[in-house]
Amino acid sequence: MTKATTTIKSPYGMHARPSSAFVQLSSSFNSKVQLKAKGKIVDAKSILMIMSMGLVKGTEVTIVADGLDEEKAVRQLIEVLESRDTWEFVDKATEFWKQIKAHCAERLKRLEEYTTTKKFLANVDRVAFDQDELTDLIGKGTREIYLCANSFEIPLDKKDKIYIGIGKAVAVICSEKPVDFDALNINFKNISFDDDYKKLCRKKVSRAKKSVKATQTNTTPEVKPMARKERFALIMEDGLEVRNIDDLKAHFDVGTVVREFKDGRLLTWLEDRYYDEEAAAIKKISPGDDYLAQRLCEIFGVETPEDVARREERLNRLKQYTSDKNILANVDRVAFDQEDLADLLDEGAEEIYLCENRFVIPLRMKNKNYIGIGNAVAVIGNKKQKDFAALNIKFKNISFDNDKKASKTTSTLEEKNASLSQSKVKSTDDTARATTTININRVDGDAAVAFVMKAKNFKSKVWLNRAKHRNGGGNNIVSIVTMSLTKGDKVTITATGEDAKQAVAELKNLIDSGFPGATLKDVENFFIATTTIEHKLGMHPHPASTFVQIASKFKSKIQLCAKDRKAKDRKVDAKSILMIMSMGLVKGTEVTIVAEGSDAKEAVGTLIKFIDDKFGYDY
Repeated sequence: MTKATTTIKSPYGMHARPSSAFVQLSSSFNSKVQLKAKGKIVDAKSILMIMSMGLVKGTEVTIVADGLDEEKAVRQLIEVLESRDTWEFVDKATEFWKQIKAHCAERLKRLEEYTTTKKFLANVDRVAFDQDELTDLIGKGTREIYLCANSFEIPLDKKDKIYIGIGKAVAVICSEKPVDFDALNINFKNISFDDDYKKLCRKKVSRAKKSVKATQTNTTPEVKPMARKERFALIMEDGLEVRNIDDLKAHFDVGTVVREFKDGRLLTWLEDRYYDEEAAAIKKISPGDDYLAQRLCEIFGVETPEDVARREERLNRLKQYTSDKNILANVDRVAFDQEDLADLLDEGAEEIYLCENRFVIPLRMKNKNYIGIGNAVAVIGNKKQKDFAALNIKFKNISFDNDKKASKTTSTLEEKNASLSQSKVKSTDDTARATTTININRVDGDAAVAFVMKAKNFKSKVWLNRAKHRNGGGNNIVSIVTMSLTKGDKVTITATGEDAKQAVAELKNLIDSGFPGATLKDVENFFIATTTIEHKLGMHPHPASTFVQIASKFKSKIQLCAKDRKAKDRKVDAKSILMIMSMGLVKGTEVTIVAEGSDAKEAVGTLIKFIDDKFGYDY
């Protein structure tokens, strides 16, 4: 292991460009490379990890490398970190990277003259073409060494080695008598010995035969047991030695596994333990695959860092509605909207938790157990009475939409479709709906507060939806603002309860009047605002890191709401770099900042200004 410490000299610190160049250079080394700063240690080959550190000018950092090229890695990375400005930083890192790539390409081209085996090509840095290179590899502690098309003197004082031949490789053994390689734990594969050593071994065999003939008996010769193969362990980030696949999954570290894959050790580790299925899958992956980390996670059935961030986000959202440990442990079976429900049904889930929303229940999907969290409502599209027991569909802690209730109590179609013609409010016994059009430029925080405060005057539960969108909808300030309603949009007001008709009529009048009444000023310790990302590169790692640093200065709970790269509405912790990066916020994305706390208004204002100023960039 080699390490060195320095201080960041660049006036702008490690923002996006130098971080990207730094990670590119770090990734070109075979050694495990880590960066220590501010009491934390992170993988130097991960852009997310580097960006999350928030490294500015003057920050003291330590580079730690462990592997074949550890000294070179530390020397070059330290030299890059000591650059005086951004361009010098990027230029140095790029120059070193190109030199390494050129050197590797040259060695690879030379190796391809003797072999096309992928395993050998992937381990070009552990190939010795001459005695000097063999000496270097042994000096670095390399255990498995490839000897290519040359004669090599094997040092017998260096035990625990595996020598593998490529082409016509010859091992020169300087010894006056045959060597017990098993005792030294030195193994040879595809390698021939030099002529002198062969003659020495033949003489011993000849003497042994003469001795056997002289003392020949009828006893059965002793059979020497085959030496047990030594299997190496994979060393994870937490220092644990992993020797079986269950431990690998339990302590899975993406950076370590990717490095071991590129070194070829992961494949050897699997083959040595006869994990044939995983080994076959590994062989199909190219070291240059853009989705290498994701594919390795899929092979071993573990979550990617993005999956972990998304799961944490869902768990935090679920904790707003329940503290039940059993439900929290089953967060992957919780549906927050209709799309989540569809995903779970496609996966064949039999027990599904429905959280604080309206969900259309497909009756063709039998043998399901639906459990409600918060105010979950089941919408049954078929108005005819259904025998849920016959379909083996069960509901727990879930209320039905009032159309379903009405179908149980009303006897005629006329009764179910009775309407109030003057107010255009459609209603049944305890439900009512009305459709109208937004006539203000945008339904912002003030308008949402006016609607929610007005709705609280009624006993009925109220939703505001886009017209013809029966599922989902908004019944709180955040959900209404994130619907992004603008002038001309048609909306439906739905109310359920004893005063539903009155609630719908008055709320329709409120919308038609332009949302007069309460504003954000009337809500204590709460603020919300919406803007659009205008920077051409979107919220890439550097502004995301700065955004998180700004948000972390405030005491308030801050959330960022937007549609992610899959066009799904998401609400994430604005103080988490992993969650912000997992959103994939590009130019043109509309984002809403929500804060709750004593400094909520200042927090939202500062973050909105940061986004509107294009993150402080002029390009």
